[in-house]
Amino acid sequence: MQSYVVAVGNPGVDHYYRCENWPALGDKARVYYLESVVGGMIANAGCILARYGVTTRLLAQLGDDEFLPRIQEDLARYGLDLDYATVEAGMANNQNFIMLSENEKTIFLVQNEKPAFRLSGGQQALLEGAAYVYTTIADLKRIQGHRTLLDRLVEQGVGIFLDVESESFVNAEEDRAFFEAASVISFNGPAFDKFHAGPGGKDAWGRLRRMDDKIVVITKGEDGCSIFHEGRQFSLDAWRVAPADTTGAGDTFNASLLYGHLQGWDLQEAARFATAAAARSITFMGPKAGAVPVDEVLQFMQGTQ
Repeated sequence: MQSYVVAVGNPGVDHYYRCENWPALGDKARVYYLESVVGGMIANAGCILARYGVTTRLLAQLGDDEFLPRIQEDLARYGLDLDYATVEAGMANNQNFIMLSENEKTIFLVQNEKPAFRLSGGQQALLEGAAYVYTTIADLKRIQGHRTLLDRLVEQGVGIFLDVESESFVNAEEDRAFFEAASVISFNGPAFDKFHAGPGGKDAWGRLRRMDDKIVVITKGEDGCSIFHEGRQFSLDAWRVAPADTTGAGDTFNASLLYGHLQGWDLQEAARFATAAAARSITFMGPKAGAVPVDEVLQFMQGTQ
C-alpha cells in the first residue's frame, strides 16, 4: 500500500471556557476562560496519525493573521507535514469557542470567508499518490473542480475517509457522489440522524450497506460505535472513563481506526484500538490529547482490562 495520508482541511484556534450552568434560550450564563490551543478536526486527526508514525501531509489554506506562527509551530511539533499548506494573504484563521459544561461540550464555529482552493500541480499529484485522503465533504467542496478530482482519486485507487458531522454536508441526496466515492465513512450520531432522515437518506443508507468494499461507521459517544462492512455489522461498547474534555474524541477515533486499517489489522481489532484511543484522549484536556505514540494507547488498553 502507498505510504502516506493527506489530511485536507483547515486548522484553527480553539478557545476553551467553562460554563457551570448551561443557560436556557434567552437566559444568561457566567463562563470562565481556560485556555486557547491549536485545533481543527482535520488537523487534529492528522497530528494523531503523524504521532502514530504515519507520514501525514496537511493540505490547507492558512490565514496570515496573528495566529499563523502558533498554528505552524504547533502542527509541526506533532510531525504533521505542512509543505503543501498555502498561506492566504488577507485571510483569517478559523476560531472555535468551546464551552465545557458537566461532561459535554458545545462548540461555536467562527467561519471566515476563504478564497476558492485551486490546486497546484504538486498538490494534485500529492492527492493522487496518497494511500488515503482524510477530509470532510465541506472541505472537498472548497476545492475548485472537486467533482473531477473525486473521480480522479477513485480512478487512481486512493482511499477517501470522510469524517461526517451534521454541519459538514447538506443531505444524502445532494451529496450522494461524495458518499458513494468514499472508502470509509464515519458518522457521529447527529450526522447519521440527519443523513438518514433527510432527502434520499433511507435509500442512500441501503445503498451504502450493500457496497461491500465500503466501511461505514456510526460513533455514539459513551454508547460506543457500530460498524458495517462486507455485509456484516458489529458494535463495540465505549471504554468507561471519567471524562475531562470530549473535544477531539471523534478525531482520535477516526485517525486510530484508519491507522489500524493501514496496518492491515482486522477491522474489529482496529475498531477496538480506536475506541480505546478515544476513551484515553478524553481523560485529558485539549483537542489533540489523542496525539500520542501507539504504545501509550496499548498501555491504556492493558491497564484498563
